[in-house]
Amino acid sequence: MGNDEFQGTATAHRLEVGFNYPWPWDKYGIYLGSGSPPGADPSLSKWVDTLKANLVTLQQLGITVVRIFLMGNLANWGTVQKREWNNGKDWWWDFTPPSQLDSLFKDQLDAMFAAFAASQMKVIPSLVDFGAACDVRNPDGRGMGVRCEIWKRFPTQKQFFDMVLEPFLDISMKHIDSIFAWELMNEPIWVTLPPSMFGKPLNSFVDRFLPASDMETFLKEGLQRIQARVTTVPDPANPGTQKQTHAFKSTVGHRFAWNLDQLPLFGTTWPSGDIRQFHYYPSTEQFLDRMDDTLPNSRQTRGAILGEFAAGPPVAAKHHKFWPEIPGESGLSTSDRMLRRLELIERKGYGLALIWPDLDGSAPGATDPLKLSAGAQDGVKRYLHK
Repeated sequence: MGNDEFQGTATAHRLEVGFNYPWPWDKYGIYLGSGSPPGADPSLSKWVDTLKANLVTLQQLGITVVRIFLMGNLANWGTVQKREWNNGKDWWWDFTPPSQLDSLFKDQLDAMFAAFAASQMKVIPSLVDFGAACDVRNPDGRGMGVRCEIWKRFPTQKQFFDMVLEPFLDISMKHIDSIFAWELMNEPIWVTLPPSMFGKPLNSFVDRFLPASDMETFLKEGLQRIQARVTTVPDPANPGTQKQTHAFKSTVGHRFAWNLDQLPLFGTTWPSGDIRQFHYYPSTEQFLDRMDDTLPNSRQTRGAILGEFAAGPPVAAKHHKFWPEIPGESGLSTSDRMLRRLELIERKGYGLALIWPDLDGSAPGATDPLKLSAGAQDGVKRYLHK
């Protein structure tokens, strides 16, 4: 798939810039459906209205595509109960799915798509985050949903796809023109990296790791369901006739460029969907540093999109570092850093790159701040409007 497919009319001569809209007010896993359980927090129900205001700001910057997390860690889908044995030395989580999908999910999702249609912007809805698949002894305060049974037991997985993904796709069929691609999952690699391979944990959020084959099964089944949706379009090869085609492009938000192809640690290949996607955060970790130091060019990633790159400086707790290909980046202002990163991504041949915001959220209020600093916004404007 060539980069030209990702070029928008406003920025056809250069990189198209998108934005990650992770979760309103930092309410990870519970804003869609407004609370845990659904409907428990009406103060969150205005998130679509605040999204509309933020889309105006993004549109003014020249941003054309927004990636938004939907179910996150699945904290408001079903319930979990911890079971311990062997004097508390071992444990597992009993997961009980809900009997049906609350109508609030569908109503809010429909309103969200309508907001993107009204703004004439494209959206990448991301169904679920790796936090839902994490199996951790004490998840409190760590954002882990411990719904790992969805990945481990096919009947539960089928129930999740039937009850959540399929109704979401039903709603999406009314908004095909507003959807850039449907993303099944964000960064699945994090729940499949056993510390025994490296002598230390690479993900502090996981105590019990998921077999890569279980993740492969989940990704293949979910992507097949997305790709099974079809629509009718004019057939340019036969004027006056129509043909059926996929209603949506599909994608997976892979963490590393090396996740796009064969996983060297597992001897298997995970699917990426129709649109190859990876995220770039150069790391100080030795293992990750070898895999993810400099930004590969678009030819190396075979036309992938850059689904995440940071607007902000490195995050010490996550072992991120400044970009090694931008000389003196640590001394740049936020605006200059953003400008230089976008210029580098363009030189590498990418057609679309989506910014990860550099500000934290706030408590629920009349508005949900965009989480993109004034300096970062200025850098985007300087790049897109020069």
